[in-house]
Amino acid sequence: MFRGLLFLLVTSQISSEAERQKASDIRVQRDLHELRLTQLSKSARNEIQRMLEELKSKDRSIAQLKKELQAALAASQVGAGGGCRKERKAAKNSAQQSHEVSDLW
Repeated sequence: MFRGLLFLLVTSQISSEAERQKASDIRVQRDLHELRLTQLSKSARNEIQRMLEELKSKDRSIAQLKKELQAALAASQVGAGGGCRKERKAAKNSAQQSHEVSDLW
């Protein structure tokens, strides 16, 4: 009888220890997942910020090119009545390209 009780006690202790170890392993896994999620969130925020800055920079470049194009077109219209045909064609092509690029944004 004593052996049976001792066996049950040992079995119960082993089972309890296994449950504690399993709970500990689950907590460790949870902590690792939370850490990874935090890292991914931070990385995503940084990437979004970088992409927004890149878009703003491109918008500024497009705006500057449009101003330059308008100035060039105005100068060519004022400077020479007929103007240089090649320059007008190049300006027109540039305007179309700027318009196409700005439509993408």
